[in-house]
Amino acid sequence: MRGGGCLMLMLMLCAALALRPGAPPGGGGSAPSFRQRLRSAVVEPQVLAAARALHDEWGRPRGGPPRRETRGGRGMGHLGSAYGVRPRFLAAASTEESIPPEGRPEVAVIGRSNVGKSSLLNVLTGTAGLSRVSDKPGRTTQLTWFEVGRRSSADSFWLVDMPGYGFALASEAAVEAWARLSAAYLRKRSTIKLVLVLVDARVGLKPSDVQMLQFLEAEARLPYLVVLTKADAAGPPQRIAQVAALVQSGLKSARRQLRPLALVSSQRKAGVDALQRRIICAATGRSDLLPEATAPAPRGRGGGRGAAGAARGRGGRGGRGGGGGGTGVRRAR
Repeated sequence: MRGGGCLMLMLMLCAALALRPGAPPGGGGSAPSFRQRLRSAVVEPQVLAAARALHDEWGRPRGGPPRRETRGGRGMGHLGSAYGVRPRFLAAASTEESIPPEGRPEVAVIGRSNVGKSSLLNVLTGTAGLSRVSDKPGRTTQLTWFEVGRRSSADSFWLVDMPGYGFALASEAAVEAWARLSAAYLRKRSTIKLVLVLVDARVGLKPSDVQMLQFLEAEARLPYLVVLTKADAAGPPQRIAQVAALVQSGLKSARRQLRPLALVSSQRKAGVDALQRRIICAATGRSDLLPEATAPAPRGRGGGRGAAGAARGRGGRGGRGGGGGGTGVRRAR
């Protein structure tokens, strides 16, 4: 096979699953367009409420200035706020041999090239430039670890930035090397608690996204959370909810997905607090580390509290085979 822009060349060792990008099962006739599928999408009230809450959170129509983050403002700020220290660079690996030894629970972040991964990581860590933002697909070429929390803390964990998949401005050999590295890491790392799979909220699932989800389901057997990024550029709440419905319809047979999926805008810093809580709960099994965020006033029916479900933590490698995961927060005892 050729087409050096596809990271998934080396990941497709799994059998085909019934995970589909929202298209109807086979049959005659041409496939409906993305717009047609959007119009026919069955929107969940909970997701629509979350999309409305996201718009309320940034409080301005698209094109206005983003909400500024201020000291003492609403929300927790960044992942390190629960620990009193900012996340910091820990290690990087461009080969399997250079991957650091397992130490702390890990949350990995992956997505198609230019899905907004670096921007989201910078917002999550509260450190501009910690992950380099670029318009060129394929900028991230190695695994990068960031330490969240104090090294001496029993509740610290590692956040892992992974190379993007899909089109990349790189040679076929380089892309295949990234694929081997990513596949080895996801298959063998017993300390991974959660994989964040970033999906562009403007376009929904692409074939490479579906392939990655298949790999996580059947080969790596890891729990994952689908995060819809760039929600501020995806249109009004109804359209965001329609895209989310299409994405979820493509995951009907998913067993390892944590629901509900997450909605974020890195540009507006909206939806980030809820995502941070789910990350920390998945990594540590605790929710009492976090201050309660002040929610924006709900708009319309249903309010805006439905998006803040928390991922459950899991044990070691043996705990990966569990179901798709609840949306509630389990408090530490």
